[in-house]
Amino acid sequence: MGRPIPEHFYKYASRKTAKAVLENRTLQWSSPAVLNDPFDVQFDMHLDLDKEQIKAIALPKLWSIIYEDAPFEPGNQLGHLLKLTKSKYPKMSREDFFNTRGADIDRGFQNLRDNLPAHQAAVRGVMARTKVLCFSEVPDSILMWAYYAEQQFGVVLVFRALVESDSAWLTAKPIAYSEKIPPFVDEKFLADMSAGLVSMSAVDLLERMTLTKALEWGHEREWRVTLAQGHSAELYEYFEFNANDLEAVIFGCLTSEADRAEISALIRKSYPHTKLRRAVKAAGEFKLLIEDIP
Repeated sequence: MGRPIPEHFYKYASRKTAKAVLENRTLQWSSPAVLNDPFDVQFDMHLDLDKEQIKAIALPKLWSIIYEDAPFEPGNQLGHLLKLTKSKYPKMSREDFFNTRGADIDRGFQNLRDNLPAHQAAVRGVMARTKVLCFSEVPDSILMWAYYAEQQFGVVLVFRALVESDSAWLTAKPIAYSEKIPPFVDEKFLADMSAGLVSMSAVDLLERMTLTKALEWGHEREWRVTLAQGHSAELYEYFEFNANDLEAVIFGCLTSEADRAEISALIRKSYPHTKLRRAVKAAGEFKLLIEDIP
């Protein structure tokens, strides 16, 4: 079971970006090509698998399905074929069966390896048109205030995922931070596929591509909404959000009085329910506190 969606999503922004968001009531969805990490949605999943381990998992399952009438639900075309024909499958010794079907798995594995570059190219093509919208689950990251919100001169926009307004971020999912690029498939999955139990999922591939980042980015505690294929080939797309989803605007420690006044005027005009808050430096700690502006 996945993590529950946070009560709030936080969007760190420069003054210019914040004013554009508030004036147009749109958020920018970005192509992977313009993200600030060259690995982000721009890596090729690898295929470093132990073929013998795949056979060690798959062959006993196939034996049980065909000869021991083990209950199973077909997960791919092979599975459906097995269900239709297993009663007519020639009787073999366990050793002969493992040798025969093991050779089939060897050929399938080699075919997958041979076609991996084509699969990778196809995935890259899909990813090139994908758009992502990024949030954090924390409003007080000193690092993110520094490099996303103009060294505290910018703001953080606070959104809520409201069912009644059908918020796009109701579909947000958390980023998984990893030291390694995820594999195309692992041994267990390929073994189950070889036994007819599962099939390759385009959705799963898309999620692993868009929701896996290097461990170094873990402090961002990012959540992401993905728009597969986007609506255009442009690097950016802009989509409206429901005004009621904007719960608050947090000014940085260094946001000027002039910028605060301009942004506050935009809030009063178009988002009268939205609260104004500010980040302040804690006493005796390297920490930001978020407080309401009276």
